[in-house]
Amino acid sequence: QLQLLNSISSNKKIKAIHPRLIRSVRRGTLAKMIEQMKDNLSFMADFKPLNEHEEAVIAKAVEALNADKSIPCTACHYCTKGCPMGIPIPEIFTVQNRKKGSPEFRTKREYAIVTEGKGKASDCIQCGQCEGACPQHLPIISLLEECRPLEG
Repeated sequence: QLQLLNSISSNKKIKAIHPRLIRSVRRGTLAKMIEQMKDNLSFMADFKPLNEHEEAVIAKAVEALNADKSIPCTACHYCTKGCPMGIPIPEIFTVQNRKKGSPEFRTKREYAIVTEGKGKASDCIQCGQCEGACPQHLPIISLLEECRPLEG
């Protein structure tokens, strides 16, 4: 079985998968995967392209999303786990995003609460650990610089 798989690819990644693939096939997992894939694709049987009205609605939605300058942080906290300064990055970004509709005193108070006993945006030493861990690929260092005025 391995020889057959080796004959179709010289790709090392594919070769590394061979043992798992063979075990999966033996247990019937591959059959389940194919069944799930067919089910997932079944909605395309009656596929109809978007009409002009639907395209216009989507274009407006894209425009609105692009106009929103909120920081698109999902608060996964991967960035904070290795931060040497203990900066609560997602919480700071949340305060920055709320700043749009809140009075200044409220956002400064919220900022003080989320950073109490922790690092502040200005404590960032620009090590880059956070950016390497961010699944959203956010420019966290520059975004933290933009949040510094919250410190008062």
